[in-house]
Amino acid sequence: MNPSLDPFPQRTPPELKWLLNERAAVLGQLGKAQERADSFDIAARRWEEMRAKAVRCREEAQQVAAEKQRNLQALDVSIALVDSRVRSDAAGRVVPWKDKYGARGALSNFLRAALQDAAPQPISGADLTKLATEHFNLKLLTPPERKSFRDTVKAVLRLAVQRDGVVERLPKKNPNQRNQLYGWKGPTSLSALRALAGAVQEPKHEPAADAP
Repeated sequence: MNPSLDPFPQRTPPELKWLLNERAAVLGQLGKAQERADSFDIAARRWEEMRAKAVRCREEAQQVAAEKQRNLQALDVSIALVDSRVRSDAAGRVVPWKDKYGARGALSNFLRAALQDAAPQPISGADLTKLATEHFNLKLLTPPERKSFRDTVKAVLRLAVQRDGVVERLPKKNPNQRNQLYGWKGPTSLSALRALAGAVQEPKHEPAADAP
C-alpha cells in the first residue's frame, strides 16, 4: 500500500503536514472574514433603519417648520396692523418648554420612581438617560439633541439632589469610572415631605437644540 494513501500514517510527510496546517490557517481566516462580513451586515441594516427614521423625522420637522413659518407671517401682519412702528422681532427668540414628557414634572417623577424602584442599588446617569429616552419614546437622532437631553436629565437630578434631598450622588468607586451613580435617599424630614407634596417642576427651558 502506498504510504501517502494511508489514512492513518505513522509519520506525516512534511508536505502533507504543511498542507494541513495551511488549510487550518485559511479556515481560521475564513471564519474571521465571515464574522466581519456578518457584523458589517448588521451595522448596515442598523444604519438603514436609522436613515429611514431620520428621513421620516426630517419630513415631520419640515412640516412643522412650514406651519410655524405661516404662523410667523400671520403674526407679523397682525403686529403691523396693531402698530406699524413696532418691529415684529422686538421680543427676540425664545426656546419654550417643549412638552415632550407629558405633564410638567413627568420627567422628574419618572427619574425618581426609577431610582426608588432600584433602591438600594444605584443607577448611573447614562442608564437613567437611556431609560427616560425609551420611556418617553424620544427621537434623538443628532449629537446636539442627545446632549441637550443629557443636560436636561442632569439638571433634573441636580434639583433632586440639592433642593429636595431625595436623591444622592454616590462617590466613584474607582478613578476610571466614567458615569456618575445616583441612589434613592427618600425624604428625611417633614419639610422635605412637604416639598415633595408640592408640584415638582423641571427646568422651564431646555438647552437649545444647537447647544455645543
